Amino acid sequence: MTTAKFLEYMNSGRQVTAESGVHKTMHRLSQEAIRITMEITCKIFAERLYEMMGWDPVYRYRLQGVKIRYNNEQMYLFDLNAH
Repeated sequence: MTTAKFLEYMNSGRQVTAESGVHKTMHRLSQEAIRITMEITCKIFAERLYEMMGWDPVYRYRLQGVKIRYNNEQMYLFDLNAH
């Protein structure tokens, strides 16, 4: 499954079933995940993220992302529902 097809499926809101192509792609991407530590330097983005997630700005939070390549660009995907 291509990354574009994977992202299209994930954005559709449809359920992912075990052993499907989407599930296998999720597993492959998670195995290729690179853990990085970085600080969000865009104040407006950070404020909106904290507000959206109901986070207390006094604390720091960690998210695990998956590095992917899409349209010849590298990006990280984060599952904000996991927190």
